[in-house]
Amino acid sequence: MHQEHKILLLAVISNVILLAGIVLFIFVGPIWALGCFLLTLTITIVLFNMLFKGRPKLRRTANIIYAIVILFVAFMIWHYFNQ
Repeated sequence: MHQEHKILLLAVISNVILLAGIVLFIFVGPIWALGCFLLTLTITIVLFNMLFKGRPKLRRTANIIYAIVILFVAFMIWHYFNQ
């Protein structure tokens, strides 16, 4: 499978999981939606790393932003369960 096909497949999978997360948020609850969101976020960072393979500064920036978002989500989860 070519690089472009892998990127397209991962993008489609990411969008399907995001839509599933929205549906789960409406019908099941926020924890399942959060799981789908985190999975989508992980697939997105893999996509960014594949797209920016020849550009290390952009890869580093995307990875730093991903780490900040993960830390924020972890803090929000901690805050939610410690109320």
